Amino acid sequence: GTTPGRTAALRGTTAGVTAVLAGAVATARDGELWVERGDGPRDPLPQVAEPYRERTTWDVFSVEGEWLSEVAFPAGFHPLEIGSDYVLGVHHDELGVERVRLYSFAESDAPGGR
Repeated sequence: GTTPGRTAALRGTTAGVTAVLAGAVATARDGELWVERGDGPRDPLPQVAEPYRERTTWDVFSVEGEWLSEVAFPAGFHPLEIGSDYVLGVHHDELGVERVRLYSFAESDAPGGR
């Protein structure tokens, strides 16, 4: 939730408001928040809808809300589970065939630089 101090700080701002739409939002096993850049919410069941036709980019935020990094996935990939050093998901090829894929991060490349 929003703390009283944070609410007061937001009320006192004079900067313009910027709205960023997210394509999807996911929580990693370690509590990090992953937000897909996009035009709006996607169908929550990509296996019965259009798969991700284009490469997707996700912004990763710490538990405290600090931006950590961006992560890009190839076209056709839908992340299902996010760990501190991996992302597990389903890839749809050009024929619609699904395959499980696991992407691992090197320790220095992991969001937050663990």
